[in-house]
Amino acid sequence: MKIYVMTDLEGAAGIINFDGYCTPNGRYYETARELITKETNAAIEGLIEAGAKEILVVDGHGYGTINPLLLHPSAELLAGKTTGISFWMQRKI
Repeated sequence: MKIYVMTDLEGAAGIINFDGYCTPNGRYYETARELITKETNAAIEGLIEAGAKEILVVDGHGYGTINPLLLHPSAELLAGKTTGISFWMQRKI
């Protein structure tokens, strides 16, 4: 089973306001990065238990927030500028 996971920092648990959490100058930005990475890893672990063989994680936040050093090793991370609104969905995984 191949899985495409789209993340965006504003949708992560624990993110309560944009200015403090979602911009690099925000007081809690590094905390927010850790939260979304841990939340994504929890999803990845569940997907693996359900039989996923390939997991593609797209970091949809403009600044990029998934910490690649902490991301589950079974997932592939795509981050950075996207090509249009498709967010790499045209890629065959």
